[in-house]
Amino acid sequence: MRDSVTSAINDVHCNTVSTYGDPRIHRNYGNPLVPAIHLSAAYSFDSPGALIECHEDKYRGVRYARDVSAGTLQLEAYFEAVFPGCRALVYDSGMSAMAAPLDLLARPGGRVHVSTETYRKTHAYLTRQAELLGIEIARFHEVEELEGRIVDGAKEVVVLESPTNPHLFLHDYEALAALKARTGCAVIADISLAGLCNIRFDFSRYDYTTLSCTKYISGHNDLIGGVLLAGSDGLHQRAWDLRSERGGIMDPHTAYLMLRSLRTYDMRVERQAANALKIIEHLDGKPGITSLCHPSRAFGTQARLFDRYFRHGGSMISFIVEMDRGVVLDRLAGMHSIKMAPSFGAVDTLVEVPAVMSHYGKSDDELREIGLEPNLVRLSVGCEPVDDLIADLDYLLAGERL
Repeated sequence: MRDSVTSAINDVHCNTVSTYGDPRIHRNYGNPLVPAIHLSAAYSFDSPGALIECHEDKYRGVRYARDVSAGTLQLEAYFEAVFPGCRALVYDSGMSAMAAPLDLLARPGGRVHVSTETYRKTHAYLTRQAELLGIEIARFHEVEELEGRIVDGAKEVVVLESPTNPHLFLHDYEALAALKARTGCAVIADISLAGLCNIRFDFSRYDYTTLSCTKYISGHNDLIGGVLLAGSDGLHQRAWDLRSERGGIMDPHTAYLMLRSLRTYDMRVERQAANALKIIEHLDGKPGITSLCHPSRAFGTQARLFDRYFRHGGSMISFIVEMDRGVVLDRLAGMHSIKMAPSFGAVDTLVEVPAVMSHYGKSDDELREIGLEPNLVRLSVGCEPVDDLIADLDYLLAGERL
């Protein structure tokens, strides 16, 4: 028996081609169906020439895991196939994917126009950057309101969330693209609530588009991630360089889970959207519900936008209940299939009251000031048997199982 494990391992790899992680060390007669998880932070090269080739093809060459990994390369290729004309980068969170274009496009002394209902962390990040850089933040409710407001397009950015959270308000993607073409302003869109393969629009016409991969794309509540879509090679290069400088790339294990999730995406979302429509039909006109928000139930301009751009309305529903909030919370705790938790878009059906979840600590007046009803309930419909979900919602409204 050898007297040193380290020495024995080194002897196995004592040649010019094999490192500990080199798959060529063993002959392989087959090819794996499932992608490997490459945990290596650094990669070796057989020759200086191979290293130079990697530098010359840095967006695909794997040298250091803060820049590129095998898993992220595969994911980015899939997202580019889903969004033709866009270049994709994956990040360790949806907010990392949103912060990057904000840092790249928001200019000191410039102005950022933000849709009225925007993810609170996006607004918090923007507020902090605005204070540091002397940026003005202006709110808008509809894209049409921006006509005449953009004075210097080179220093102005429009940040759009559509559909919005939690009221599922829709914006006109084409109108914003036309505004960008006329004024030269930059555009960043967050389409997380729409998911993939749902919007009929070419997002390469915007500067950057983001999606939180934590939501529909993951679909299992087991990862945090984000994807940034760049509208041109130049914009992609700027974002790639920034990610390389400060980190934020998705880790190898998360990339593996994302690859797994994409393979079941269509089946999951089809079931979730179908369940949501059945629940909407059941809740419509129920005593105790004063308002119900879902893109498929929109009217007027909102209905026209839904018909023009969307293939389905997704699986998130918001509604307002006429009862004391304490009663609502007590009944939520008594549900059997639906769980009280943040996030949305997964196979699990989740419910929350934003007043005591994402906006905990605000008074009712403060909630109304930001456009949030104190008794609004947000439901993210999953893949469970829909009759079980309906039974829970009946219990929420009636206080007993019907």
